[in-house]
Amino acid sequence: MVEPSINLNYMQKTTTFLSIPIAEATRQLARQFALEQHESEKKQKIYYNTIVVSAVGNYLSWLQIKTNLNQSNLEKLNSRQLFGANVLTISGIGKLECLSVLENETVCIIDSDTVAERIGYMATRLSNSDRELQILGFYPACDPACPPAQVKLSELQSLDKFVDCYNRLEAAIAFLPTEHHWQQLGEKSNLLPIVPQLERIWRTCRPDAWQEEAGKTLSYYCDRNLATTEFLSLGGKILVALDQLWQTTEFGENYL
Repeated sequence: MVEPSINLNYMQKTTTFLSIPIAEATRQLARQFALEQHESEKKQKIYYNTIVVSAVGNYLSWLQIKTNLNQSNLEKLNSRQLFGANVLTISGIGKLECLSVLENETVCIIDSDTVAERIGYMATRLSNSDRELQILGFYPACDPACPPAQVKLSELQSLDKFVDCYNRLEAAIAFLPTEHHWQQLGEKSNLLPIVPQLERIWRTCRPDAWQEEAGKTLSYYCDRNLATTEFLSLGGKILVALDQLWQTTEFGENYL
């Protein structure tokens, strides 16, 4: 379990964001990757993605959260594929998307096509000198049935909330394969995308809505041909089991 309070060394934490210095080597690598592109728009995209994903990956590393960035050398050729998208895969948990926000922007744009695959989003802003990245906050998993087109910066949650969310996801992913009702569902391959949605329902919905919302989530993600009533029954029972798990731990609060 990750602890919210951590010595961030030379990162500067304020009440509104976390500033992470960008090493010259990272900027050089970003320029190198960008030069390989022919279109100016793609050059800018891969330049920013390289810096943003590297910086957020460093932050997660300081939290001792393993990502796909930990498993590769940035200078290897295959890292171009990694930085072609603004996504970090947290080992055993799921995909965290890094969103770039310009200086005068007040919203983050959410890609509705990938909402179902994300555990959440980190909103970031790169300084004019490209020497510092600000992590503005965290936005957890969205409902794939009605995803927001954009998120206001004022709606972002703190990085401590991200740690709480990560701990809940980690605990649930370890717990569910042994849970009786989950075993009845027979789902293994879809565990990772389902858990963030169950956490979203637990966090945002009243308990009397858990069965219906969890049942919809299972029906959306699961390949099994079950009746609607079966999905509802199993979804409600699985969420109650997760509630007992999360309420007996030291992290997180409901109805955030």
